[in-house]
Amino acid sequence: YYVSTNEANYNAWAFDRVKMLQGIAAGSIKATGFADNFLMPADVDGIVAPPAGAPAIYYTFLDNSFHGGTDRLELRAFDVNWVTPASSTFTTIGSPAVAAFTYTVCGFFNLSCASQPGTGQQVDVVSEWPMFRLAYRRFAGHEALVGNFTVPVSGRAAPRWFELRGSGTTWSLFQQGTYDPDATVFRFMGSIAQDREGSIALGYSAMSAAVSPAIRFATRLVGDPAGTLGSESTLIAGGGSQTGSDRWGDYSALSIDPADDCTFWYTNQYYTASSGSNWATRIGA
Repeated sequence: YYVSTNEANYNAWAFDRVKMLQGIAAGSIKATGFADNFLMPADVDGIVAPPAGAPAIYYTFLDNSFHGGTDRLELRAFDVNWVTPASSTFTTIGSPAVAAFTYTVCGFFNLSCASQPGTGQQVDVVSEWPMFRLAYRRFAGHEALVGNFTVPVSGRAAPRWFELRGSGTTWSLFQQGTYDPDATVFRFMGSIAQDREGSIALGYSAMSAAVSPAIRFATRLVGDPAGTLGSESTLIAGGGSQTGSDRWGDYSALSIDPADDCTFWYTNQYYTASSGSNWATRIGA
């Protein structure tokens, strides 16, 4: 099992899944020292496993003005050796350039960002971190990773999404897009996945001074023009605002149903009525 942590640095961990499932003492291996941004480990979708011996892939996003270099994704490979843990490696394997963006929407760790109706309380769009998940899928002819993070567009938040293709320690950008279908709403807290055909869905929170916090999504078929998503749909419209805190859930997850490898299941938070913290959860397919 691969996870990441925010400690003195941004670290990666591997846990011995085989022993954990047997209920016996299990070891862990920690990769340390990455200081630039939080790391998101890839999560496998579909029934076809990665190639034998393939390393785990982690990614983050880096901005030229804040982190140096170019606007890019940063990919690392975690090659774990349980026999000789000291021989495990955690190495940078690529830095594919992406369309220009500015790191954070309202300023570095400025948590008062997205507006809501009927309250001066604004909420955090969490634009410092990669969003859950980095979804891996192995197709008949290629391997793919899809992910998203939040960027500013004209003073609002919008999901920047991407698809990488490659294998092992060699990956390149296949397509990317920033989803901002109008000029009025903050869109953030995204989660993305690919189905067995290669079609993509992206779910997210949406709100503004005129739109109560809602759950929305957009999709694309595998044959659609690269870098595009279709029309926006609403999973549930909000009925109120969060009045007591700037902390917006951090919890948004899009997954593929293993029964058909085709149905997208999405969950996020919203409000049925304005309150300090009495949020609700909606799950939709």
